[in-house]
Amino acid sequence: MPNKNNKKNLVTAFSLIEISVIMLIISVMIAGLLQGGDLVYRMRLNSARAITEKSPVPNIENLQAWFEPTMPNVFTSSGALVEFVDTDLVIEKWQNLNPQIISSLKSHATQTTSSNQPTVKIDKYNTGLPMVRFDTNKFMNLNNGTVPYGNSPYTIFIVSKLDSFCTCGIIGSGTYGTDKNTNAFRYSTEGKYINYWWGTALGYDFISGTVVKTQKLQLATFEYDNVNRYFYLNGVFSSQFASSNNLSTALNNTIGVTNSTEYLIGSIAEIIIYSTDLRDNDRKIVENYLIEKWGIK
Repeated sequence: MPNKNNKKNLVTAFSLIEISVIMLIISVMIAGLLQGGDLVYRMRLNSARAITEKSPVPNIENLQAWFEPTMPNVFTSSGALVEFVDTDLVIEKWQNLNPQIISSLKSHATQTTSSNQPTVKIDKYNTGLPMVRFDTNKFMNLNNGTVPYGNSPYTIFIVSKLDSFCTCGIIGSGTYGTDKNTNAFRYSTEGKYINYWWGTALGYDFISGTVVKTQKLQLATFEYDNVNRYFYLNGVFSSQFASSNNLSTALNNTIGVTNSTEYLIGSIAEIIIYSTDLRDNDRKIVENYLIEKWGIK
């Protein structure tokens, strides 16, 4: 006669085996999903790198600075260059990719104080690409004169994302607090983009009444031709503002903050600075490159 205890043990053994097999299958599936996600990220990153390598940016004269986060070795972390970003990365340097300037004269974005260093984060659910994340007290320094100053013309492209409305600096320079002595670019609590020179002589310097879309990557283009300042949103003309005789100084160049306390609460994807007012065709070429690369509509 069959032993009931043996049958019970046999059933238990089979149950444990089945559970083990199921757990193994689940583990393999999870590993596959993780590897698949990593593969998708690498493919998206390689695609962005290919677009960057073919970019028209370095072929247009008067390129002052170019900060972008997808190419190898653009970030330095813990004293070492980073070839591939695959996790959150606290950075101390963001390389200026401008090939028109010799290496020893390039203005890189740096932050030597660890408590002020921003973080590179991968936006896996939207662009699928790394971006530099800034927050209160997180910012980077630039060499004096990186941001065009004095009354020189300029064209500046900024791809960034704001978490929520605030007085948030993106990039700027000058002697803050003195009329027409700054050249700064930031968001406002009213949900607008601002390029301010400081002082009441130019009003409050609203370049655009366009409402910023929070949690959405947008392209802002600012241009000055010694007569007017122009603003384009996602490659489309938005507004212009009669402007002349800026007296901004070459001091206090920063990314992620303006006027020492206007910290960006959001992310920067790419910044391109030209020390001239670009022809419309050249401006559109650069905007199209950024729109394609970052999937901006």
